[in-house]
Amino acid sequence: MLVALPFVWLSSCAEDETDPKIWVKKLNESAEVRKDALEKLEFIYEVDSTLLETCTKLTDEEWQKFHKDDVKMMKDAGKWDQYTSFCKKYKSKLDKKIPRFREVTIPALIDAYKQHNDWQKDDIIKLLIRFQDVKTPIELEAVQMLFLDVIDSFGGPEYLVDREKIDARVVVAIKGLTELNKFKPHPQTFEKIKGLMKKIYANPEQNDSISQIRVALVASILDLRGTGTNINKAFDAEVAEILVEMIRRGKHDTADEALFCQGRHCKQNFLVNKNAAIQLGALGVANKRVNNTLVGCLYSVEIGLGRLGKSFRECKVALSKLYKPEMRGTEIDPVGILGLLAQGDPARYPLSYDEKKDRWYASKEGDNYVMYGADPNQSTARSKMKDCMGNYEKYRNSDYFQFVTKRQWETELKFKNEKADPAAFEEFLTKKRADHKKRTSQWGEGACEIFDLNEKGKWDTKDSAVVERTALEALRGMGAAVETQTVLLDTYSSYSMKAFWDFTAEQSGKASIVRCKKEGMQDAFIKTECVPEFTNDISGTKSQWNKLRDYNWLVDSSKEAMYGAGWLMSAAANELNARTRAEMELRLRWLQDPRSTTFAAKSLAMMPYNKDSFNALMDVASFREGGTA
Repeated sequence: MLVALPFVWLSSCAEDETDPKIWVKKLNESAEVRKDALEKLEFIYEVDSTLLETCTKLTDEEWQKFHKDDVKMMKDAGKWDQYTSFCKKYKSKLDKKIPRFREVTIPALIDAYKQHNDWQKDDIIKLLIRFQDVKTPIELEAVQMLFLDVIDSFGGPEYLVDREKIDARVVVAIKGLTELNKFKPHPQTFEKIKGLMKKIYANPEQNDSISQIRVALVASILDLRGTGTNINKAFDAEVAEILVEMIRRGKHDTADEALFCQGRHCKQNFLVNKNAAIQLGALGVANKRVNNTLVGCLYSVEIGLGRLGKSFRECKVALSKLYKPEMRGTEIDPVGILGLLAQGDPARYPLSYDEKKDRWYASKEGDNYVMYGADPNQSTARSKMKDCMGNYEKYRNSDYFQFVTKRQWETELKFKNEKADPAAFEEFLTKKRADHKKRTSQWGEGACEIFDLNEKGKWDTKDSAVVERTALEALRGMGAAVETQTVLLDTYSSYSMKAFWDFTAEQSGKASIVRCKKEGMQDAFIKTECVPEFTNDISGTKSQWNKLRDYNWLVDSSKEAMYGAGWLMSAAANELNARTRAEMELRLRWLQDPRSTTFAAKSLAMMPYNKDSFNALMDVASFREGGTA
């Protein structure tokens, strides 16, 4: 190529066929002549630009310094002097010729595009991109407007006949517009993009059926705002909304029903959703809708692939990028939503039982039974969106909430070596309820969206802890140490889990006895046959009629909570760290759940070194005598 190019260029010059004016005059003739003219213009530009690029390298001392082998090879072949002689003679001419070429051809190409409606339009679009110098663009606004017109014309009468070609044309237009917008964003860009998306989602089975336009748009969308000092931040909110809409649409199990296409999931390559999440993280716009969307897409699985039970990485990374210290505790804090999700659906916690009325309930207000949701039989442990926020209120006022809070209070006093004061417990309970109310008021809506999706999709049928564990994984990925440790102690600590089991055992035991009596079992056999062992072991025996709450999700989630707490713990000497460490040391030998040992050991191993923790680990590892739990 290097040998041939000088001769091609020289011969072209001799025939004067490298003058673009000769060929632009032919752009408005017949389609055949126009096609030949476009090919000639492309050939001239490729030859000249390649020559200029080559000469720029060969005459650059820095390039020669770092490409000594290439220089030696050309010298050995006797070509170096020939090439450098050519470049010295013609490089200055090329420096002037190529800008002149652009000045002549680009306006002519724009005119030809407008004058003729045939498939050579696609060649013109590609040449407008190829010939343009984005650093000093020619006819900038005119070319941008041409690309925007291509985008705006998507879905016209000819679309049904030539869908693939039109999709490809729009993709090229998006790429061309992106390159020019990097220099100066066109003000109508996102107005046209939103119009395009509306047309696509009107019928994605037909429009952009393989998602190539959406894939291209997601890849380019941040640069469409401009780059470097040319970024127009005024477009950020529109870009964020476009990306959010892309994530909330598609054929996945967390798709927003309000954004369905013709009443069903929108056909969309799942790659669009993943890449849109990446771009949201890079965009840096954090608001309630963005954060709720990213939390939701942690649970997204493409329909047809099964419930994998793992959050997809792109959303976790995006949340981590968006999270800033100033968000902490605010309404848009994604950690707040994840903290509530990590603690589980409020309707999932144990119910109280009234033997006289044979009724299950959360709490009683006088003679009225307060129940989760609208189901009088209380047969579900999942919240629907319309009931979820109400369920949060019912939970914090429930008998179980008071029961588990008292266990937490007693454990905290024991840790501090303080005496119990009944009056102090009422103050502690009031504070706990107020904190829960504040958290659910701020972030409950975001958590409820996920609980509602779980209710519809029954995700936890195969993986009972998928919602809670995924949230805990995300908290760990975002470095939310305090929140992870707090969730561990409040929900997945040994004393909180034992409270769950004890309360469940007591209530389900009463229900079992009532049921056995109704079935005519003799009193002598009730405690041995109806309730085999009247202990918390009964909480592992599920039944359709005793309203027993499955506790396997607690066990599975507690392992992730322990791992996260150990991973994130700092060396700071504070009460939260001390209580977390003490919990892990206890879990090494906690017989209520022998599986805890492994995860407690991993957690302690990741924490900053502590002699007592090391000895506790060695006691277990070497089967030495130690404390019992």
